[in-house]
This record gives sequence, structure tokens and C-alpha cells, in this order.
Amino acid sequence: MENSLQRATSVLFLAGVMLGCDNKEGLQPQAHYANVYQQINHRMMTEMDKMKDTNDPDNDFSMMMRMHHQGAIDMSNEELKSGDNRL
Repeated sequence: MENSLQRATSVLFLAGVMLGCDNKEGLQPQAHYANVYQQINHRMMTEMDKMKDTNDPDNDFSMMMRMHHQGAIDMSNEELKSGDNRL
């Protein structure tokens, strides 16, 4: 179950990223590891992979959501630091 939840979380995250991207402004793809948001995502997923399953679904879900939302906070802080508000 742990890996299924992680996969679902990753798929939802990537779907959101893909839906938010267009090439109307001449955006160019970056190398995967050159993208700071992907680096943050990988750190988040590494932390989630290290989590020990407690066989308590409520606890496990809460812990994974804490890690997932911390990743979102980290990405938001990066955007605040380096974004230029073009949208």
C-alpha cells in the first residue's frame, strides 16, 4: 500500500505540473535534474520511501501527507525566492 500511495501522489503532482505548462511563451524544457522543483520532489520522495510502515493506516497516511505537504511548502518557498510573478 505504501508504494501505491507514493505512486499516486507522484502521478498527481506530475499531472499538475504538466497541466500548468505550455509553450506559448517559448518555454524550453530543462534537463530533469537541472530543475530545482524536481530536486525538491526527489528529496520529498526519498523521505517518503524511508518511512517505516506501522500497519496503522491513519498514522501512515498522516505521516506521508506531512512529508508531501512539506515538499509543497519547500517548492512554494523556492518560488517565492526565485519566481518573477509573470503569471
